[in-house]
Amino acid sequence: MIGYSGSRRSSRPKRTLAFGLVMVLAGGCSRPLPERKATAVRVMEAVETVVQRQARYSANILPATRVDLMFKIGGYVENLAETKGPDGKMRLLNEGDRVEKGQLLARVKAGEVTEKLGEVRAMGSGAAAQQEMAKQEFERARTLFERGAISKSQFDAARAGYRAATAQSAAASAGAAQVRSAIADMTLRSPIDGVILKRLVEVGTLVGPGVPGFIVADTTSVKASFGVPDTQLGALKLGSPISVTIEALPGQQFSGSVSRVAPSADLATRVFEVETSIPNPSGVLKTGMVATVRLGDLNEAKPEVLLPLSAIVRSPRDANAFAVFVVKTEGAIERVSLRDVQLGEIYANFVPATQGIAPKERVVVMGTGLLSDGQEVRIIPEEDGARAAAQ
Repeated sequence: MIGYSGSRRSSRPKRTLAFGLVMVLAGGCSRPLPERKATAVRVMEAVETVVQRQARYSANILPATRVDLMFKIGGYVENLAETKGPDGKMRLLNEGDRVEKGQLLARVKAGEVTEKLGEVRAMGSGAAAQQEMAKQEFERARTLFERGAISKSQFDAARAGYRAATAQSAAASAGAAQVRSAIADMTLRSPIDGVILKRLVEVGTLVGPGVPGFIVADTTSVKASFGVPDTQLGALKLGSPISVTIEALPGQQFSGSVSRVAPSADLATRVFEVETSIPNPSGVLKTGMVATVRLGDLNEAKPEVLLPLSAIVRSPRDANAFAVFVVKTEGAIERVSLRDVQLGEIYANFVPATQGIAPKERVVVMGTGLLSDGQEVRIIPEEDGARAAAQ
């Protein structure tokens, strides 16, 4: 009896629990499922336009003319040219100072050479005097010989003496010219109007033949030097226009033209060196500046359908492919369709779609990370989109 009574008591709670679960499930099924809200997105029409592409290269600004001035004769530097400084006081010529053609820049000590020049000059004066005397003797001898007053041997002797004196005088003059040339070689003079790029000596510096003293450059015209691959050579001709910008000079653009194209490629980099001449009358372009060179349109311009970079997503069908969400209107509903596209080279913040999209089709540019193929969307007006992006 005890066991039977216990069995009846344990069955009641089980029936009650089962009934409660059925009621709960029934109540849950009777509630309506929440509607999935349309995802807010911002869209933009694919634009077809003609893009003028420009190839860009890094270039170095170099002077149009540069001269390394070297000493021809060794010795101690005893004199350097001076110029007036900003404070009005004289100072040694230095980097950045302007010089004129023929201006003396430096002189090597020439004491012994100067003494030798004095000796040669004295010898030359004596030789010239001997020549003049020999000439007079020759003239008198010729007159007397014509009158028959002297013999032919006497006349020949006078003529030979004159010729010897003339040769001696010429030798003295040549020696003096050599000494003067040696003195000139002990000085450095600027061969052009330009700017001192580098001064490599000081007063008292011992120099030898071939040692550089100054580097002078003409910067009224500069050149931008850069390298291009062989694929661009066909579009580069002498005189082709080139646009140049300098990072150190923002907001300014300089125009130049191709002045040289290397006939062979650099063996290490496999690029061809190109130089473009740029007028620089104000001197604002400095040697050593880094420039960006923009070449003209190297390929035939064609209409392209441009897509903003924010519209591009990875294709779920191919990890190496790309796609966009295209918005289609179905009655009162806006729905997206994931479409694969083929892309060209990036231009600024846009990329051309060579296949897969037509002009004026609407693509999602904000909210792509929340979308899936076929999903309903709600288009945000442009003002709301800007506000959402700011938040």
